[in-house]
Amino acid sequence: MVVELGPYPLCDRCRRTNGGLVATRHRQVHVSVAGQEACVDQGLAGVIAALWPLCSTRACCEDDDGRAYVVPTADTANAAESALVALGLDVERTADGTLRFTLPATPSRTVRPDLSVDGDFLVAVDVARRAVAEAAEQLGRHTVGIEHPRVTEARNQLAAAQEWLTVAMVRRVSVFRGPSGTLRPGGIVLHVGLLAAACWGAASAAGFVAGGSTAWTLVGGVAGVIAVLVPIMLLTNFLENRVGRWTVARILRKRGEAAHAEPPWPGVFVPVDRALVDIRKSVDAVRRGVAEIAERHMRGRGHQPPAAPVFLAYQAFDFETRATAEADLALCQASDAIRIWLEAPQG
Repeated sequence: MVVELGPYPLCDRCRRTNGGLVATRHRQVHVSVAGQEACVDQGLAGVIAALWPLCSTRACCEDDDGRAYVVPTADTANAAESALVALGLDVERTADGTLRFTLPATPSRTVRPDLSVDGDFLVAVDVARRAVAEAAEQLGRHTVGIEHPRVTEARNQLAAAQEWLTVAMVRRVSVFRGPSGTLRPGGIVLHVGLLAAACWGAASAAGFVAGGSTAWTLVGGVAGVIAVLVPIMLLTNFLENRVGRWTVARILRKRGEAAHAEPPWPGVFVPVDRALVDIRKSVDAVRRGVAEIAERHMRGRGHQPPAAPVFLAYQAFDFETRATAEADLALCQASDAIRIWLEAPQG
């Protein structure tokens, strides 16, 4: 028998295990925490994610005549009630074991305005990177236990945007390579030193094995150079990343560009869709800031922002432009993933 309590469908997995229930009165979000999983009302997703490590539940509802309720299993009812009280809720326990409570009103979150990117490239990119990190932290807080493919994609794309913005700053201060990839003095010294050491070592070994043969000594030297080309590139990337991140942190610290974290927005009681709407607005604001950074960067190098095909070709010669473009693309994909999730009938 098919049971439809409302217009909001359960996910396919829960339809097969819920005894015929296929739709409910409130939008559903599939939550998986501490070995338990089920579709739950999105207004209770945070509460359920906080409860499941401590107890088990059989049912819940975010709005039943103005109040929410959770039905714990009999053996975990006390733990469930204690957990709800610890969240600051006034809990009423009915005769059948149902725990009823009123969800507190949550304050509206101030959506991040467009970024102020008036500083130089390093400072502006750091402002954008910290804003992306804040959006990623908020997304993680409001989607605990939610492994929907679009939510996972949004998390991954925000992480990618942070990494691209970080490597843009690293390349700006790199002592090994310039924006176009050409070696700077530090990179030349590193490469020449390692190539010379490899060539000498391989030539000496080949000459020794071949009894001092000049031909084999030359062959050994060339082979040594070829053998270390890839390791040298990997070592350069490693040193550039390590030294660059340390240099960026030192420069920003000297300029007083420390992170200014916003006070946490209470995530447990905020409906998931409302939280993700605001997070998406913040992501879009960061995108506009990153686009402005890229445009200013190109103008600073004497280039007008070109048409798309020319711009894509230009990225090959300017890693900082490419990094900001890749970050913008990742932010676009994160925003689209959240939009698709919001438009889906269930999460």
